[in-house]
Amino acid sequence: MLYEVKEMPTEGQFVANWKYKGDPWSDTFKYDEAGSLLVYCDESDDFEYRESYYIQIVKVDVIYYVTDRRRRDRRDDSGRSDRRKNKND
Repeated sequence: MLYEVKEMPTEGQFVANWKYKGDPWSDTFKYDEAGSLLVYCDESDDFEYRESYYIQIVKVDVIYYVTDRRRRDRRDDSGRSDRRKNKND
């Protein structure tokens, strides 16, 4: 399951979605052991470092998704857990 987060993750793997020239775009990113941010490349079927690409996406509104359980358990603005909602709501 994917969980939306408000800020770009600083570790692990995540998906970013944004609008570019009126069309929806997305890519998969991950941090390597050295802390460098990599983007998945379909052509090489591997993650690669592309500095100019990162500079472009930080200039637009981006929505981030993670699968990390630590992120999932973070509390929303109401103070309630994102994952456990009261059945009576």
